[in-house]
Amino acid sequence: MSRTGRPCTPGIDVDPDMLYTDDNGVLTSAGVAAGIDLCLHMIRGDHGADVAM
Repeated sequence: MSRTGRPCTPGIDVDPDMLYTDDNGVLTSAGVAAGIDLCLHMIRGDHGADVAM
């Protein structure tokens, strides 16, 4: 990622409003809080919303 917040790799789209992304099994996040949200997303997907809460 460059200092402008744009990816250094052509063909990569960055959405600065997304905390995390799950695109066909490729999961990624930026920052600690977003990583926790991503973990909860994965738990919710595997075990349901009641377990993730």
